[in-house]
Amino acid sequence: MRRLSSPPAWTLGVYLRPGRSVNDFVSYKKPRKFNIVVVALLLGLVLGAYLVYVFIPVVICKSEAVRVIDETSSDFTGQSGYMMANPDQLKRLRNKMISELQLVGVDDPNAEYWIEVDDDNQARFGVLYSAWIELAFMEPFERVYEIEMTCSRSGRGAAWTCSTQVLKLPPEGGANLDESEQGGGTEVDINVRNKPASG
Repeated sequence: MRRLSSPPAWTLGVYLRPGRSVNDFVSYKKPRKFNIVVVALLLGLVLGAYLVYVFIPVVICKSEAVRVIDETSSDFTGQSGYMMANPDQLKRLRNKMISELQLVGVDDPNAEYWIEVDDDNQARFGVLYSAWIELAFMEPFERVYEIEMTCSRSGRGAAWTCSTQVLKLPPEGGANLDESEQGGGTEVDINVRNKPASG
């Protein structure tokens, strides 16, 4: 029986002829440093960061405005008897509310502010203002917010129950939307809480 002068070369189950190497059969393309997917992800991150930078101040301002309205209603319900008997104190409370709203970013010169006492057992506190949003790639656009807290009680000496309503309204001249048209662009957020009784 004849013997082969040299056994065949097998590497990883692949027969290699003399003088050939694995590199002659397997070759991989080096990935490009930047491809379309990477560029798209980077652009998405940059755009997302820019939108957060633009919209976050508007969201924070709205949240802080709700806080100011809530604190104002607490000041009123804590001494409602005194407030209703002294209109000057009610006026001072309104001026304080306006100053604090402006400090948290409500800088609309046409904003409307109110503290309205409907009767001995119900009062409303609120603000209506516009926030202008400026984007680099489009014209500035307006968002109108109305924040109102209504506080009521069953009678003198009873605890107050307050509910906050936050509405995102259409700009002036836009379609007239109501709460039943939430899907059409009106944003409604209602929060109810109890406040301690006062005289």
